[in-house]
Amino acid sequence: MDTHQAVKDLVGSGFVEGQAEAIVSFQVRFLSENVSTKQDVALIQGDIKTQRLATQHNIEMIHKDIAIIHKDIAALRAETKKDIEMVRKDIAIIHKDIASLRAETKKDIEILRIETKKDIQTELAKLSFHMSAMTTVIVTVLGGLLIYVN
Repeated sequence: MDTHQAVKDLVGSGFVEGQAEAIVSFQVRFLSENVSTKQDVALIQGDIKTQRLATQHNIEMIHKDIAIIHKDIAALRAETKKDIEMVRKDIAIIHKDIASLRAETKKDIEILRIETKKDIQTELAKLSFHMSAMTTVIVTVLGGLLIYVN
């Protein structure tokens, strides 16, 4: 900016020379502090380009990570399916074992029921025999007492 020409233009417009110099001085300070140079713009553009490249690289790395995660998820799904199938087979085996144990237990209970019934019948027969023998003894003793008392 040609400051000397700016002062002349302001004086020519009716400003006092001191006022014109103050206005031009303010504008020079303002512009130097607030206006970007071509060099500033070039630096910012360089920074933007660097950031863009870094961002693109980060995005590519994220895409690679996502692809790896998708592969890991697929592998885990396959492994989980295998595990679920194994658990289902184990459950089927357990159900068969339970059914077999249930049948064996029923047989054992039936055998014990039959044996217990036989044991009770045997004990009842022995008791009946002893009762008959005792009845005979009691009748004989009572009969002897009746004869003796008479």
